[in-house]
Amino acid sequence: MTADIVQVVEAIEPKITENLPRGTNLTAAVFRTAVLNCLRANRKLLDCTPATVRASILQCAQLGLFPGNLGGLAQAYLVPYGAECQLVIGYQGLIELALRSGHVIDLHAEIVRERDVFDYDLGARPNVIHKPALAERGDIVAAYAVAILANNIVRVEVMDRTELDRIRNLSRGKNSPAWTQHASEMYRKCPTRRIAKQLPRSIWPHQARELLDREDERFGLERTIEGATANRLAELRERLDSARPAEGSGEAKDEPTDAEPETDDLEEPGGLLFRGDNKGGL
Repeated sequence: MTADIVQVVEAIEPKITENLPRGTNLTAAVFRTAVLNCLRANRKLLDCTPATVRASILQCAQLGLFPGNLGGLAQAYLVPYGAECQLVIGYQGLIELALRSGHVIDLHAEIVRERDVFDYDLGARPNVIHKPALAERGDIVAAYAVAILANNIVRVEVMDRTELDRIRNLSRGKNSPAWTQHASEMYRKCPTRRIAKQLPRSIWPHQARELLDREDERFGLERTIEGATANRLAELRERLDSARPAEGSGEAKDEPTDAEPETDDLEEPGGLLFRGDNKGGL
């Protein structure tokens, strides 16, 4: 690592100490070490302009998030985009900020693999049952997030592999290291991000709102999630329409046909049985 980058960090160290929020376990010394480790691990950050590196580091400090590298336990990442360094909040950072707000009691995200036992309900009383296989869990088939709000309302978001991959394929960053090397983290972030957008915007620090809005603009995440959901609804409508008897066939329209799918039990890729009351659907 060049001495210039070390000097950049040292020059803003007083501001790092000043901006770190109180009440967190993140000290200035720990934060500084984590930042230097990020710069050592990702040499492309050395090509970024010092001003954008400084700005990203200070944003991370203001949010009180632990910076790191993709694939680790970090809450935020310093990501190079050409000559610009940008702070990206990870799914664990979203969880930390939501819990810190006091409006959320619990928020967690998991991936589901093909040999796991998995079931969920939506509607008035959402619930998730997930029993991971102890070994040889197989490929990823879904991701979900569960939030328990301070008023005891439960939010559940489940996204199957088809929807996750559709979001990735529509994203402008589909070939970025985040997706190619750490897909499981990105899969966890998709339902977490969707739940985050359902929470009051006021609970997020303004720095976090700006970063999330910029991320939506750069990667089109909001647009791709909404587009993927719209595509799924269109597919379901097409299946239901094809199952209805044709007009003039003499069959009663309110009688189910043999071809009509059972909406309570839909077989999804990977052999898992996704069972749900879709009245509160995506």
